[in-house]
Amino acid sequence: MKTSNNTTQKIGFFTALSMLMGSVIGIGIFLKNGGIFAINGFNGVGIITSWIIGGIIALTAAISFAEVGTSQKSRSGLAGWVEKFWGRKVGYFVKTIQPIFYLGLMVPILSFYSAESIVKMFLPINGSSVVIHYGIITLITLLLMIFFLTVNFFSLKIAGRFSFITTILKFLPLIVIIIWGLVYSIQNHTTGLFDPNLNVPNTNPPIKPAPNPSFTAILASLPSVLFAFDSFANVGNLSLDIKKPDRNVPLVISVGMISCAAFYLLITIAQIFFAEGNSLNIFGNIVQLSPQLDLFISVSLNVFITISILGVLNGYASSCIRSFNSLTDEKLIFCHSQVSSFSSRIFPKFISEIKPGYVLSLIFTIFWFLALAIPSMVKGPNGTDVYVDGVSNYPTLFFFAIYGFVILGGLINRFTKKVEVQKQKAFLFVAPIAIIGSFLVFGYQLFYEIIFKSIEEANGHLTWGLFFSNNVIVYRWEGMIFFIVFLIIFILIPVINFFLFPLLNKSAKINLSKE
Repeated sequence: MKTSNNTTQKIGFFTALSMLMGSVIGIGIFLKNGGIFAINGFNGVGIITSWIIGGIIALTAAISFAEVGTSQKSRSGLAGWVEKFWGRKVGYFVKTIQPIFYLGLMVPILSFYSAESIVKMFLPINGSSVVIHYGIITLITLLLMIFFLTVNFFSLKIAGRFSFITTILKFLPLIVIIIWGLVYSIQNHTTGLFDPNLNVPNTNPPIKPAPNPSFTAILASLPSVLFAFDSFANVGNLSLDIKKPDRNVPLVISVGMISCAAFYLLITIAQIFFAEGNSLNIFGNIVQLSPQLDLFISVSLNVFITISILGVLNGYASSCIRSFNSLTDEKLIFCHSQVSSFSSRIFPKFISEIKPGYVLSLIFTIFWFLALAIPSMVKGPNGTDVYVDGVSNYPTLFFFAIYGFVILGGLINRFTKKVEVQKQKAFLFVAPIAIIGSFLVFGYQLFYEIIFKSIEEANGHLTWGLFFSNNVIVYRWEGMIFFIVFLIIFILIPVINFFLFPLLNKSAKINLSKE
């Protein structure tokens, strides 16, 4: 009976495949491709190469996690894997920064993106002539952020249904853009960005595509590419839930990640032939057939993409609450006792185990919201989204260093055999690629893009900005300051938490000794 029950609780190949693709395929292709096009100087070969290299790094890391993720039979995820391979101190570091930095920062960022997408739905297709102060978007952002955190706290059932619906709906704009955009653009724009004489539309001033791909531009665009694959780190958790994991896990990950990469590549190719970095503008500029049909499709796609972004925000809000709640349950955050007591007082009649997680989520997401909102509202005459867009790459970028670190631990473990894992045949081949790729992406951004180029070209321009950049220019020296400040915060969060802990807990300390 025990074996039977365990079997019925496990999922099959196609269910696991749908879960993986639903988790990975999100909004990055809609939000980040414009920046990827600009960084590569609108060179078609460079853009495609960026997506291929980013897809390979994400694929090899995901396959590596299929083995690394079996290092412990629990749901601790990345932090648990790190602790197994590198010890309790490193595990504590990841357990702390994952909710406070990664999730705490991603929730307001996705709220900003959601607010922009909502406002954009009510603007004309060519909304470049409409000027909206970013303070309006900031207010909508705050309301969305609090709303989704609150919904996930009070009604997980409603949040779950919303997540299911948005997962289904988000594939519709992807499929429509692939079919419509690819076929139409090939028929009517046979060369696109491959035409050296083309003036790229929707750029001010109009520019010509770079004649040759740039290796440094490809590397510089990888954080934006990897943002689109950001949820791949969760696939390692599937290892404990899939039937016949030795056979199905690597197959699910390989088929799923390759399929996700194929989706992204097809959309990107359509945009290249149409010479348009923003996928939504493909439809905003197609008027030869029927302006009414074009308007209907553009508005409809905006609605579906907005729903998709809200769905991603909903998922991150849920993870944020539960991740913060784990910190209080394990008594790893300095204010765990005070927050638990406070949450019980303000919600005396509401029975829930995640009250502390909800309160902490509000505190830290509002902190990060203010850190992004203040400079965004005061920069330029109408505010701008350039800082939100630039900072949005940091959570993914910083955690790639951790991904490489944990996979390195798994590779070393293959020879030391200190931690019991379910070995995957491809691990020894893909793990070195994932490690090198992860460290290369982070190292290149830090030492070349941030330090070297900021010194060499202090007044050079960065390609930050999404729908409401409002023509604000960000200089490289500004980008360097932002990067270094956020990196310092990233590193110091666990340290500050460790030293604050005894001040609020009667001289008690976090136990970081070896097991």
